[in-house]
Amino acid sequence: MITETSVIGNHNTSIAEVSFVDNEIFRNGGYMEETRTELQMIKMSEIQSKEVAWLWYPFIPYGKLTIIQGDPGDGKTTLVLNIAAKLSKGEGLDSDTKLTEPLAVIYQSAEDGLADTVKPRLEATGADCENISVIDESKKSLSMIDERLEEAIIKTKAKLLNFRPDTSLSWRQYGYEPGKRSKGHDKETCGSGRKISMCHCACRTHEQGGRE
Repeated sequence: MITETSVIGNHNTSIAEVSFVDNEIFRNGGYMEETRTELQMIKMSEIQSKEVAWLWYPFIPYGKLTIIQGDPGDGKTTLVLNIAAKLSKGEGLDSDTKLTEPLAVIYQSAEDGLADTVKPRLEATGADCENISVIDESKKSLSMIDERLEEAIIKTKAKLLNFRPDTSLSWRQYGYEPGKRSKGHDKETCGSGRKISMCHCACRTHEQGGRE
């Protein structure tokens, strides 16, 4: 999911704002009345160029969305857990990655149990679990456009957010269908990361993401 949200000048859209619009669509039975939006043009001469900052060059950039995609059993989760473990201890991901301190990580999985799967696997990698957090979904399931994502990033000062989408019924409301691509909400999640310079990683099987 390398998709991204355009953020130019002061044109920012928060997760909360997108969530409000999305909820309004559901309240209207899945249909949104067409509204006329004033045309605004931006000349490329008005855009200030800047370099991409990298957590792990050339794989994981800051402020953008990174997809780890593959077939079941390819090791997507193992890779992400090892990345999270190294960052939590302040270790670089290769000889060229230099960290000055441990980084905070948010690890969100829709299908793995925290106590019997995620925690044991993190411990096996030697992770510092004090620096790895999970958003509590006991009262309400998390969506890609949930305002709690942005709140959690700001609260923990996380530099990496791993978000593993589920294809269950609740997720299909937000654009995930087996064999189909998302309806664009991936971009909205990226907006918060760009504003505070952190990375988003999402794991998908080919079934979830589709093929081109």
